[in-house]
Amino acid sequence: MSRRHSTLSLVLLLAVLFTSACATAVAKKAPTATPYPTATPVLTPPPLTIRPAHPVVWTAHQLPPGLKLTVYNWYGPELAQSDGETAYLCELANGQAQVWATHDRAVHWTVAGNVPVASDVAECYITVDALQPRQALLRTYAPDGQCCAKYTGESRIYLTTDGGATWTPRDAPAEATPLFYELVTLGGVSYAVAGTRPHSRCSDCYGALYLSKDSMRTWSRIDGDIFVRNGYVSQRFVSNFWLGATGELLTQVTNNSGATTYELWRSNDQGAHWSQMSMGRSGTVDTIVVGDGQGPRFWRACAAYQTLGDYTHPPVQQISCTLDGGKTWLDTGGANSFGIRIFAQTADGALLAVTPVSYSGVRATKLLRIVPGQSWWESLGALSPAGGEIRTSGNGSEVLWSIMRPTDYGEPLTTVYTAMYP
Repeated sequence: MSRRHSTLSLVLLLAVLFTSACATAVAKKAPTATPYPTATPVLTPPPLTIRPAHPVVWTAHQLPPGLKLTVYNWYGPELAQSDGETAYLCELANGQAQVWATHDRAVHWTVAGNVPVASDVAECYITVDALQPRQALLRTYAPDGQCCAKYTGESRIYLTTDGGATWTPRDAPAEATPLFYELVTLGGVSYAVAGTRPHSRCSDCYGALYLSKDSMRTWSRIDGDIFVRNGYVSQRFVSNFWLGATGELLTQVTNNSGATTYELWRSNDQGAHWSQMSMGRSGTVDTIVVGDGQGPRFWRACAAYQTLGDYTHPPVQQISCTLDGGKTWLDTGGANSFGIRIFAQTADGALLAVTPVSYSGVRATKLLRIVPGQSWWESLGALSPAGGEIRTSGNGSEVLWSIMRPTDYGEPLTTVYTAMYP
């Protein structure tokens, strides 16, 4: 029963009781009327406000000199999701984990701060808070020489709340999950996805969702309704999440035993209870994208479903989008959008994609846009010379980021490209 109907029933019941009381005790003074609580207003999805499309303009910027391409900076700068102008880089130099920062969309880079590290530290990673651009976690890793990707060396974690100037040691959420991947803080409460150590056979690897109310000193796990493990196999676990302006949590869940691969689950009480969002189709979900900056709750999301081809049937990709929190889903992109890779949903509700899909050295060359429910794609022009590895940051005026990768590890990583959407 909805709150609206239960409130109405309460009013009717009180009315009957009041009438009965008056009939049996007419001499008594009528009680003072008690104000009833108003019903919770029904939230309605906001309309899309798609801005006119035009080709984006890419600008090249130089990265800090001497930066090398390694496994820990493969994706380039770590972006402040709520601030399209801010990004961070970590570099190991002279016994320090040196943190570079930009606050003008990669035009200028400065050393924000340093963390002393031992000589055997070989990697440093930064995870920026999605809602607090000056808050981030830094993780360093010193391998211990074991083979086969066991990742059994020492990791250390540090927290900054002032843009990288100072760093304070912190502990991992749990011994089993020492690797931070996502971080969001709202109203003094921090949420994070932390993962297990990777190894050669990773069927038991998983991500877990945690909550902290004491500036990340201690963590509580909050994905109990979601996580499923069968023996050594992690069947269902949180792989990504988003936090709404009123505290709603939306998670992307990996389901290794299901038919959809990825699922969407939501919680309105800090993870105490979870419910699964209905999806638009059945089948293998290749990609899920969720727009940031959606206000009181998450209304918009899109999923790409893929069917592999064979000798008689070509591969098929079908895209489905919701604008009302999963109540209804709209077929988007035509009958077959295979060869198009969706990667982001903008604040105005449009879906961004690149084509063709990169494989075997082939790079994507075009940037596309589509409105959920439409079948035709709009061109936003050519991609940067870096190709189709694009990420977005900022809310309302999104910044597109793309890096130029050298051919081999160890070569200088020199250039980042940025553009504004729309």
